[in-house]
Amino acid sequence: MSKHYTAAKLAAALTIFAVTAPQSAVAQTDYYNLDSGRPFRTEDALTVERRALEFQLSSFRFSGGARGPASQEFSPEVSWGILPRTQLELSFTLARQDGNGFGASGAEIEVLHALNAETLTIPGIAIGASLHTPFGRFGEGNPMGEVLAIATRTTAVGRIHANAALGIGNAGSGADADASRWRVGVAVDKTLAVRALLIGAEVVLESPQISDIERTLTSMIGMRYQVGPRTAVDVGVGRTFSGPGDGRWVVTFGSTRMLGALWGGR
Repeated sequence: MSKHYTAAKLAAALTIFAVTAPQSAVAQTDYYNLDSGRPFRTEDALTVERRALEFQLSSFRFSGGARGPASQEFSPEVSWGILPRTQLELSFTLARQDGNGFGASGAEIEVLHALNAETLTIPGIAIGASLHTPFGRFGEGNPMGEVLAIATRTTAVGRIHANAALGIGNAGSGADADASRWRVGVAVDKTLAVRALLIGAEVVLESPQISDIERTLTSMIGMRYQVGPRTAVDVGVGRTFSGPGDGRWVVTFGSTRMLGALWGGR
């Protein structure tokens, strides 16, 4: 039996499982949860419910501009609530650069833990750590770690999210555009519960791994919408205003299927 046939059977089984498995009411508010790249890089301090599974079945990123070649990325992801207020995320990326065909570029594992639930006086705070390993046709550079701190505050006009990340290790001469020494981001969003819709914007400043390159400033606007009890979609449009990608535009689209607590209560 070929490896391709086995992989196809596994993908089909996962899809059937995601569609037919039971879920809890938390899935109906998945539009409220801002994970990295859905659509913003800035995250909120919420985590996946314990024992729940969240499949990001499609996550597409298209970028291009006057400088540098156009590129496309496809990054499926699964998140699992392994402990109370703690989630484990696994993802891999397929990339296509300047029409040269798709190829693997890397995989990432991340753990995120919410330290507390937001109250009237204390913002929601979460901490996380991730490891990105490049491999495949477009995988360049060395493995790179990151530690992350997140704060989320709800106000009368919407939610405010602040992220601060510190890169660990040296990505090397082949470091990609996402490898940074440090990164800070601020996002604001407004949720319309009656319509199951979230709209927002973010600004991100980061220092690239290569020390003599200008710091990068990017911004994005986007939305998430609950299209069904278990499914949410997101779309975003952004632009880079400084650094090596100055003037480049990016468009993202994703869809998420959320499963509830599959193995009993909390």
